[in-house]
Amino acid sequence: MELPWFVLVAGVAFLGSLAPIFSVELYLVGMAVTRPELPWWGLALSIASGQLAGKLVHYAAARGAVALPWLRDPRSALGTRLTGLVRRLEILSAQRPWTCAAVVLGSSTVGLPPFTLLVPAAGAIRLPLRVLLPPAVLGRVLRFGVIAATPGVFHDLYLGVVP
Repeated sequence: MELPWFVLVAGVAFLGSLAPIFSVELYLVGMAVTRPELPWWGLALSIASGQLAGKLVHYAAARGAVALPWLRDPRSALGTRLTGLVRRLEILSAQRPWTCAAVVLGSSTVGLPPFTLLVPAAGAIRLPLRVLLPPAVLGRVLRFGVIAATPGVFHDLYLGVVP
């Protein structure tokens, strides 16, 4: 039965996104290599869902809804100049939600800007979840799908080839 593996993978991704002390990408490659019977798309969905659940905790913390010791409300720590920048970004995100969605999609897919920084920033500027989540889900599933499928593709491509 594969369900326990997918739950484990999602749990590891969740914990890894709360305190990013290891790379979920490396964990995903390890799972894809050591457990080739698990479908790559299942691994990708599990990692993406676990990681996004953890990132939503950071989003909520930046909005002030959850108190985390390592992530305080960014507005209180920022100087007056940076507070003004946050306010301008709040206005921009309200006026141009498609631009924000495009930035989230790029960040969640290729990591520029770093997704770990973008999610709390989105919470700080009060980017609505309806703008944040759809591109984040799409980008994370694409990213982890490519990573999870890669070991199988190379295995199939070079199967039987002796170096």
